[in-house]
Amino acid sequence: MLKIYTAAVAILAVSGFANAQDAVQWTEAEGGNGHWYQCIVSTITWDDAQQEASQVGGYLATPTTQAEHEFLTSYVST
Repeated sequence: MLKIYTAAVAILAVSGFANAQDAVQWTEAEGGNGHWYQCIVSTITWDDAQQEASQVGGYLATPTTQAEHEFLTSYVST
């Protein structure tokens, strides 16, 4: 069964993504990992979101720490 995520938030974590206008970096000085993140709100399947992220050299972010989760939550809510 194919699921559609309406207004899903896809977050790209890309280590060389500094050229995107609305990407933000979670710097090491902030306690981060140095990755760049971009929030994209769209109606898209998970597989399509993963493919689009891959095409720009990124991947869908999966927070691995509470700190990263809090950073992403803060970024998405702004």
